[in-house]
Amino acid sequence: MLLDGEQKGDGIVRRFSYIVLLAVVGALVVGCLAATPPPDSAPPPEIVVLEVVGGASGGCGPASLDFVRVLPDGSSSPGFFRVPEGRLLVVTDADWQYAHATRANKMEILRLFIENLADPSQDRRAFESTILLNADGEGGISEHMTTGLVVSSQARICPDLFPGPLGPPSGLQHLIIRGYMVPES
Repeated sequence: MLLDGEQKGDGIVRRFSYIVLLAVVGALVVGCLAATPPPDSAPPPEIVVLEVVGGASGGCGPASLDFVRVLPDGSSSPGFFRVPEGRLLVVTDADWQYAHATRANKMEILRLFIENLADPSQDRRAFESTILLNADGEGGISEHMTTGLVVSSQARICPDLFPGPLGPPSGLQHLIIRGYMVPES
């Protein structure tokens, strides 16, 4: 039986619309429940921001580079950053800038090595980032690593540039590394 103004097939369309509406609402509820972490889930990771500094006693390479930890209040931690015992640093991002007038329109490669603290001859390249400098010999990039790299408390990160030079005054202008710490297990 049809109501006034209703055509044959309108009931089917109305029922189908209700079914679609219920399916969408159900999917939204399931999605919200899945996105809510369970009460016993792990705490958020400890975020780490590191800034390179030159002239560090015992630092890496000819420029004696090392890292300080940038704290949330804008200050830096005392001393140079080392991964605490029982923790791992997972590096996920690197921002860097290079400037050297004689390197105009040339390529520079930032390389991050993981160096063993007990035996510095034990080091391996773990990350590379390549830029093409502009006509003024300047360039920079922000890299987000797909898998990142992991550094233990028995190692540190040592930056290097190829072909360089590292600087100062011309060379590496800044290097910031971001990531997070997790328990070593």
